[in-house]
Amino acid sequence: MLTLHIRIEDAPAGQPYPLTMRLDTGQPGWEDAPIAQGTIPRDLVVPNAPLHPDDPGKPLTVEDALAWYHEQEDPSPTGFEAVGDLLFRLLDQPGVSAAWKAQRDAGWARRATGESLRTVLAIVPADLRDLPWELINHKNRWFFTEAHGPWHRAAESAVEPGGPLPRPMKLLVIVGCKANDNRINWREEVQAILDVACPRRTLFDVEVLERPTIERLTSELAGFAPDILHFVGHGIAGDGDTTAGLELWSGDVTRTWTAREMFQLLSPHPPRVVFINACRTAEFAGAAGSWRVASALLDAGVPAVIGMQGDVLGDAAAMLSRRFYEQVSDGVLLDAAVSQARLETMQSNAGQDRKDWSLLTLTLACEPARVLALEAAPPAELSNLAAASGSLLKLSGFVGRRRDRREVKQAAGARSKLLVLAGLKEVGKSDFLKTCLEQFAMRGSRVVYVDLATGGWHDAIGLLRQIRGPKALEAQDILRPLLYPVFADFNEELNALLDGRPVPGALLRTPASGVDHEKSYRADTAHPDTIDRAFESFARALVASANGEPLFVVLDHLGGPNGGVPPDEFRKYIRPKLVDLALRKELGPVRLVLALRQEQVADFDLTKLVEGDAGRTLNPFAREDWRWLANEYLLVRKLDRNRGASLITFLDEQMADEPFTPDTLAAFAVMVGKSREKGP
Repeated sequence: MLTLHIRIEDAPAGQPYPLTMRLDTGQPGWEDAPIAQGTIPRDLVVPNAPLHPDDPGKPLTVEDALAWYHEQEDPSPTGFEAVGDLLFRLLDQPGVSAAWKAQRDAGWARRATGESLRTVLAIVPADLRDLPWELINHKNRWFFTEAHGPWHRAAESAVEPGGPLPRPMKLLVIVGCKANDNRINWREEVQAILDVACPRRTLFDVEVLERPTIERLTSELAGFAPDILHFVGHGIAGDGDTTAGLELWSGDVTRTWTAREMFQLLSPHPPRVVFINACRTAEFAGAAGSWRVASALLDAGVPAVIGMQGDVLGDAAAMLSRRFYEQVSDGVLLDAAVSQARLETMQSNAGQDRKDWSLLTLTLACEPARVLALEAAPPAELSNLAAASGSLLKLSGFVGRRRDRREVKQAAGARSKLLVLAGLKEVGKSDFLKTCLEQFAMRGSRVVYVDLATGGWHDAIGLLRQIRGPKALEAQDILRPLLYPVFADFNEELNALLDGRPVPGALLRTPASGVDHEKSYRADTAHPDTIDRAFESFARALVASANGEPLFVVLDHLGGPNGGVPPDEFRKYIRPKLVDLALRKELGPVRLVLALRQEQVADFDLTKLVEGDAGRTLNPFAREDWRWLANEYLLVRKLDRNRGASLITFLDEQMADEPFTPDTLAAFAVMVGKSREKGP
């Protein structure tokens, strides 16, 4: 896509503003060859200006247009057109008019090909930056709503965003206003973001912070390091020595998160995008507030800043956010995503005869394609395996746990090769584990998920066979690769040992060799070194099956309830001969994960591991997360949102002030279903 750069330079007092147009054709030297040059009058007077919306006998001035735009909550469409037409004429100056028209016409002709014309508007003079350029229009074309030929503002300085982002993208939503703020429908906006992000768990890792202290916010920014930061709340314009910023409520205490603090906190690891919906006062909407915050963010190295140049009503804010994140999730570039969000909000009930859609601003400090560039998508074969996985299909009701998944991901990527996961009976450990394994598998690691809950109790040899798996799989599954062929030597050695024969130095190879005879272990008939030699042979085969790449071996339901491993068998054989090898990093790239109930930890002598760096405890859901998780559950289970909304409120009032488990959500789903049966 060709890119047209329109730049308005500053000038000495009394002098006109230089106006330059350059066309980026992708060829070297385009920056040095302007296609057109002109000037904008210093007094911003436009010949044959459109008439004032409220005074048809008076030509509209730029000063009046700005005042009218900010004063009107529901401007008339003709007024909108007048302001946008005035801005168009301000750019359509002698010297640039003909060249600009030629580029617009050529881009319009190519609009259906995907190779239209991108326009970058760089405004150096501060007094011109505050104008609502997003309203610019000409002959029914509203330029900032055209996704096929998107417009965006340019930052004063370029930013190097870095390489592709790992999946999933990290999205941090900060709610800075009071819970009962009647000027912001913040729940509606946050819910719109979650509606998009939560079902796309392999694309978004979303976290919501409601009214954090500055200490908590600082900790989250450092630990989470978001790729996208979205703020909902109020802006503070600043006065005198007070720096502009964003209002943060924590309980009944409020403070300003100043632009200076944003720069200091974000500059070490700047997000790729900062989306600020905070213009709740006229003072903040101007250069003294929102643009000052935007400048601090851009100076901190944020490549893209999305802001509001006015107060956006709740339904429109939700619409803008929803459509923006939907577009991003579909791989649409940032400027086109913002343009499409404006257009659909403009055309919706949330935007008819209102200015909300035009308040959204986008300032970029690099090419749009580089802002949220993601690492390569998983190969088609992995995606197909994941889509067909019987284990993952059962995760349709999985919600939340994003912070826990993040911790497991960090632990799995650390130097430790062992992870022990404990939790209460109904806390949802298995589903949680599978979502973590899904992420590992989709990033190219192989995963061996072993569910020990069925098939009775497994002795030490039986456990090794469960990990190795059967000779042939009934169906391919991304959580269960075929390992059997790599274990041919192990199978042959095991056959000999279980028959009481010492393992020969060189195994006899026949077409039938390498197949496990599935003989049970009996101490009175097996070779006395069977257990030791079997584990040694198994470890060699397991490392070989990894082939130098990460291999996650997950033993779920270690302690039953209808199967698992006897605790004494685990302590005597499995712990010293397999688990401790992983703990001592003697299994190469193999990572071992154990999952069991909290009350079983002591029986398996795993207390120190669970309480140490190799352990994680999965707790019930926090009570304050009920509304978010219940709404997410409605969404992923495709339940009736309208029927569920009243039940969420009802249960919120009835529930005890204590944590809850996935069983509460399952019971809630049943209630939604019963309310459907009863009818309206």
